[in-house]
Amino acid sequence: MKIFRFFGIIFAIQLISSFAFSATQEDAAPQVLSASSKVDTPTVSGGNRGVATPVECYNTGVDFQNSGKREDAIKSYTQTVNKGKDDPILRSKAFQNIGVIQHESARATMMQNPEECLKSLDKAEQSYKESMKLHSGKDIAVNQQILLNDRKKAEEIIKNRKEMEQKKNQAREKTKEALDKQQQANQENNKQQKEEKQNSANDKTQKAQQAVQDYKDSADKNNSQQDQQSAGGAQQDLKDARQNQQSNKGQESEQKLKDALDKLSGQNGENGQNQNQQGDNSSQGQDKNQQQEQKRQNAENKTQQALDKQQQANQENNPQEKEQKQNDADQKTQEAQQSAKDYKDSMQKNDKNNPQQQKQQQNAQNAEDKLKEAKEDQENGKREGAEQKLKDALQSLKDNKQDNPQDKNDKGDKGDKDKQQPNIPDKLPQNQGGQEEQKQYDSNDIPKDQAESVIRMMTDDEKSLNDALKDKEKDAYGSQGVDKDW
Repeated sequence: MKIFRFFGIIFAIQLISSFAFSATQEDAAPQVLSASSKVDTPTVSGGNRGVATPVECYNTGVDFQNSGKREDAIKSYTQTVNKGKDDPILRSKAFQNIGVIQHESARATMMQNPEECLKSLDKAEQSYKESMKLHSGKDIAVNQQILLNDRKKAEEIIKNRKEMEQKKNQAREKTKEALDKQQQANQENNKQQKEEKQNSANDKTQKAQQAVQDYKDSADKNNSQQDQQSAGGAQQDLKDARQNQQSNKGQESEQKLKDALDKLSGQNGENGQNQNQQGDNSSQGQDKNQQQEQKRQNAENKTQQALDKQQQANQENNPQEKEQKQNDADQKTQEAQQSAKDYKDSMQKNDKNNPQQQKQQQNAQNAEDKLKEAKEDQENGKREGAEQKLKDALQSLKDNKQDNPQDKNDKGDKGDKDKQQPNIPDKLPQNQGGQEEQKQYDSNDIPKDQAESVIRMMTDDEKSLNDALKDKEKDAYGSQGVDKDW
């Protein structure tokens, strides 16, 4: 195995070096190399005319691939694999081109849907391995290394977006804390306590500003226009809130904090959705889930605020202050009702045959109903009952929390996603029959056993290989353009 590893690394370094010069000539992504162009068609005896030979199937696949008809190309190459049991080199070429189609499909979805990109890369890798089992050439090994690089990119995109979502949640939490403190300061009548609470609100607002700046930096890093707009709007609102605090304008500061929280919860109008047409554009299904989650978060925030106000009113002993706090709770409950209605309405077009989405719709309806009952209890002086109803509504909204909308979309809308790329078989035909395979190699070939070792090293021991290729890989893949060789 150590011998295979040594030769494998030497081979990989050589093939990377062979592409180093051409790599510096281009500015785009590295090439994914297809098998050579059409194969000469052998003469067919009269009795077999009308039945497509493996070579004819392969050449048809090349034509389809050149014209962008990927599904048809996959079918033709699959026919080549099934029929060409006596021609392992031809079958290897077919597997390689199937892998290229899957690889290019993965690349096309990387920014838009990195999770789906990883699935397509897995399929492409399997096709490359099947190709190399049959016939070993440099191009397949090059494609495999490019694939490993692409996988790293997709994984990095997913990681960065998760971090951005975490920073958004942190910004939302810090802004809500600042809003709560500002409201408490505005409601305080004792001068000394009011000053202390205002200082606390000032401090919380500054921390919210930093959290929003972190969120905005992450949005810029991910080139997410929607998040950039959300963070930018909240940033300006917090700046205005801070200025109002310094001018002792407590009510104006409270309103600006509310505006910032709304923007961080996705309630900044339709423009943010309509303008989100750049690098990280999600599929329509994912956008729908994101919008619903934003509306759910807004309804949850509003309901939490109403519950906080109701609890403060229930705990207050001073009749005058109790009445004031109850008025605030009434107002917050009314706002929560509207937000819950918006959230429920956004779910009307969900798939009625999907049990999970049906459950979410039911929870949204329950939240709206409980908020309505809470408002009725408030109007009837049943404050303890109102508090309990608000708790029930809040729990229904929390039950619908989507920690990862993409994961839910993978489960509930898999059929829609499959339409975004060619219908590539999950399992391609394996090497059939027990016939002796031809062992023909040219100057570009490596022995089959060593080829499989190289592939294993690239996939299972990637770190060791990448250490050996570190300097050459940087030159070879930093600026190489996409090209097709069929």
